[in-house]
Amino acid sequence: MFRSEDMVLLRIYFQRTAAHACVEELGRRGVVEFRDLNVKASALQRTFASELKLCDEIQRKLRFLSDQVQRNLTVASSRLEGPGQRNEIKAPGTSRERVDAADLGSLEDLDAQLRRLEVDLTEMNLHWDALQRELVAILEHEYVLELGTGIFSEATAVQSTVSQYGTLPLLEAKDILTEDITPEEPHESLDARSMPHNLEGGIDLSCTPVNALLNVFAGTVSTKHLSAFARMIFRVSRGNSFLRWVSLPEPVLDVDSGESVSKAVFVLFFPGQHLRLKFSRICEGFYATRYAFPDSNIERNRLQSELVQRRRELEAVMETTQRQRTDVLTDIAMNVEIWNARVSKEKAIYYTLDKLNYDVSERVFVGECWCPRLEVEEARAAIHIGDIRSNAQAPSVLEERYTEEQPPTYFRCNRFTSVWQDIVEAYGVAGYKEMNPAPWSIATFPFLFAIMFGDVGHGLLMTVAALYVIFRERQWKQRKLGDLLQAVYDGRYLILLMGVFSIFTGLIYNECFGIPLNLFGSTWKWTRGSAIACGVDNCRNPGMSMPPKRTYPFGFDPAWKIAGNSLTMLNSFKMKLSIGFAVSQMTLGIILSYYNAKFFTQTVDIWHVFVPQIFFFLGIFGYLLLLIFWKWSINWNAPGAGSPPDLKAVLIGMFMSPASLPPGLRLFQGQHILQIALLSIAVVTVPWMLFAKPFILRHRFKRHQREAYTRLHNGDPISSGAEVESTDLDQHSKSETHGNETSFAELFVNNMIHTIEFVLGAISNTASYLRLWALSLAHAELTDVFLQKILYTALKTTNILAVMVGFTLWLGLTIGVLMLMESLSAFLHALRLHWVEFQNKFYNLHGSGAKFTPLRL
Repeated sequence: MFRSEDMVLLRIYFQRTAAHACVEELGRRGVVEFRDLNVKASALQRTFASELKLCDEIQRKLRFLSDQVQRNLTVASSRLEGPGQRNEIKAPGTSRERVDAADLGSLEDLDAQLRRLEVDLTEMNLHWDALQRELVAILEHEYVLELGTGIFSEATAVQSTVSQYGTLPLLEAKDILTEDITPEEPHESLDARSMPHNLEGGIDLSCTPVNALLNVFAGTVSTKHLSAFARMIFRVSRGNSFLRWVSLPEPVLDVDSGESVSKAVFVLFFPGQHLRLKFSRICEGFYATRYAFPDSNIERNRLQSELVQRRRELEAVMETTQRQRTDVLTDIAMNVEIWNARVSKEKAIYYTLDKLNYDVSERVFVGECWCPRLEVEEARAAIHIGDIRSNAQAPSVLEERYTEEQPPTYFRCNRFTSVWQDIVEAYGVAGYKEMNPAPWSIATFPFLFAIMFGDVGHGLLMTVAALYVIFRERQWKQRKLGDLLQAVYDGRYLILLMGVFSIFTGLIYNECFGIPLNLFGSTWKWTRGSAIACGVDNCRNPGMSMPPKRTYPFGFDPAWKIAGNSLTMLNSFKMKLSIGFAVSQMTLGIILSYYNAKFFTQTVDIWHVFVPQIFFFLGIFGYLLLLIFWKWSINWNAPGAGSPPDLKAVLIGMFMSPASLPPGLRLFQGQHILQIALLSIAVVTVPWMLFAKPFILRHRFKRHQREAYTRLHNGDPISSGAEVESTDLDQHSKSETHGNETSFAELFVNNMIHTIEFVLGAISNTASYLRLWALSLAHAELTDVFLQKILYTALKTTNILAVMVGFTLWLGLTIGVLMLMESLSAFLHALRLHWVEFQNKFYNLHGSGAKFTPLRL
């Protein structure tokens, strides 16, 4: 896993009849990645363009059928089965064995079957929509007759007005144009304020022929259009009309949109025939539906009885039609996943076959593919099985080819290591045989996370959650998970290690949900003789505040949690710990760059990149780490030890005033001389990194050109050694210039960029590791705030309800803020430290890596 698998380029010769079966068998095993030998050919110029077009057409039909199943099957089943029964229909799994066992015939047969289903289902949908429209029309007509009768019987005042004045009274424009109509009111009239109030008597319009005096329009209109509809009626008739409405008790279905729409029944009275055409067009413009409204009660009752009978007959027909649709949709639901898997498989096969080159003279398909060396025999066996399945007259031929092309990168992973490999490759794919940082990240990633998240209680919760997912791994694998749960499932082993390492660092910090653990007995105690604690075994004179003679066995003493200088002590420790891991991990990255250069026999990179880089980095930051450990090793409480120096001042003085070292900053004898030597080495390494490599490569390239011209002039063939040297030089030059020509200017600029990036990055990257200290401090302080201000405050009240509320709030904040938000923050910071600070020293420096993507069916 430290380096990618050995890859070989295979050339395979297929007979035309055996090509499909052989490619299918290779796809089953997933061991080869085919190269496209027809790059210049367009999609329409390829051999199997018609088959791919057929697959696209079948997938279109399958999308239509799947959409019909998802939209209609559950609703239809619920209508037929009733509310108390299960109506969910689950399709069986689409395992490879079930797809292979299904006798689906050829793609043409499947296309014909799906075409018939599409036509039948389309006709059923049209018929069903027509039935629904008719049912909605009957229901609305019933509402019009039922509600309109009440409106019609209340219009006696209008008839009396017509008898007295000969025409309808003009409505006051301000009542219509200024007030907002609220359809929610069950019964309203536009002329409520304009009708005379001194009218008495009148005749019953239900017994009078309407066409003798008034015309009547009755129907339904959407409530959202009702206000504009009423205003338009008023303006067109100039107030010489009478409009009343009442909202329907429930929304009705809009068949075209599939949504429920709120509507109202309206009855419009108007005189004369000249307004009929205008009002008809207004109804059409506002999508108002008009229905027959007989003059007499007898006719209305008879029509309502007919509508009820028609509705019952129509519902019976719809129930039968719905059962037929449900049967068809159920059959489709049981097979659509198998059909989809089959078509996707065939499409992948034909897409791969289009990458093959057809040899017209030999009448065979020629394919080239990358394959791991350990899987060559597996590929050979797959081809043999494909020949047997296709009854090929001649066996297919597999041979290895030599090529100078860089192979794809393939790391063999298992379910444990795959998550780390995915994290690494999210940054970039390694070049072929380049050192893989994933094995190192297995240990470093969760540990850096734990430095920021260190708490025994929080780590224990994370470990338990990861173990739960791992124990239910098989069940979760078979379920369709959401994006968040899928990420948790994929990273279950990473979460497990992050939890375990958090428990370890929590034991070092001695924190469990912010509470110190007194596992081994504190070595400090407080007395009345001094405000400062003294050692348990060294407290004969409390006023001297002597430290304990023995140290706490593991981690921090619990007494530090309540000490006044606790924050100062922990900050100092975590800051120096961050610097220690920064120097260690980045030094590891520089060392891994040496192994990369050694593997690829790039001696120039070893002597003129790795050596000056390691000298520069360790000369400054390695020296800082040495000072940290040296300072820790000195007992500053001993007589004559003096005060501990500030290491920041030591490092700054090393650059600002290298010729002098104040006594207060001296840690050991000869420190001044060592600092001058290390600073001199650091100064020398910068031009060493900047100038040595491009000038040496330029010199080698020119020498190689002179030797080649000399041999060519003398008529001597180029020796094999010169060929090897030329090949090595060309490969090195291409790797350094990213495939460009060997140009000194390009090489120098590229090397200058890398040098500046390393020198500045050595400082900024080291400072970036201080995020370990900052995140750890933030996590600890938030834990203390939640504990002290919420849980402890609730416990002090001695009220059981307050304690329950406080505990619930503390638990919710612990899980929501610390376990979720803080853990995500620590994860992202650990990810950045690995991607930027660690991997940029040796990984994917040229961006030439390509991931091995085998054909998998």
